[in-house]
Amino acid sequence: MFCSKCGAQLPDGAAFCGSCGNPTGANAQQPKQASGNALNGMPPILGNLLKRVIGFFTGTRQEAVVLDSVKDTTWSGAILAGVGILVFVLTQLLNVVHLLRAFLQYTGGDYGEAQEVASRYFETGAAFGLSLLFAVVYAAALVGATFLMVKMLKGNLSFLNVVNIAAYASLPVIAMPILNLVLGFIWGLLPMLFMAVAMVASFYLIYRTVSETCGAKNAFVPYTIFTTIMLLVVFLGAYFIFDVSLDVF
Repeated sequence: MFCSKCGAQLPDGAAFCGSCGNPTGANAQQPKQASGNALNGMPPILGNLLKRVIGFFTGTRQEAVVLDSVKDTTWSGAILAGVGILVFVLTQLLNVVHLLRAFLQYTGGDYGEAQEVASRYFETGAAFGLSLLFAVVYAAALVGATFLMVKMLKGNLSFLNVVNIAAYASLPVIAMPILNLVLGFIWGLLPMLFMAVAMVASFYLIYRTVSETCGAKNAFVPYTIFTTIMLLVVFLGAYFIFDVSLDVF
């Protein structure tokens, strides 16, 4: 920290400047900062998480929320990523239930056949394992591709910074499966289209945040590589899940 009057460098937490005697006001600011880091008495890591999630969906500047996560020194982004993986898996399980109900109606109420299909689907682990595997691989690829983009731009962001950026920029992707369930879109073109739009928004937020924090004027090539990696992960994952699901059914 520095003195606001003479500019001398001071140790952190100093109450007065050792050169000119000017009060720094550090003691008065500390309680205010501590209370601002927590939301309703929550630990700072949860307070930061909830504050940004609420601000992302209620505000008009989502980019600013993601950019603010760079200042976060906690692993709130890792917690958000875990929640996102859990949300994706649970919504996929609910999708399976809805699909089986639709299958029941299609077969005219043949419960024996529907139960056999359900048994094969759940016993093979397709309902849970494939969704979990895809979500984990997607999250890991997103962090890795973002970290690669940072290194190509010669940025000074740490791995913690990259995790937080990738997690908070993925809020549209995390929220989309829930929105699809609420709207009743279980299977078909619309939910896939909405998810594609959410991913594009997520990639753009990562690009804007990384390019701004790294001070890069032209990040087209690193961003193209980043996008190519993520599209490959998404298409290969979707193809694998679809292929295994066909084998099960």
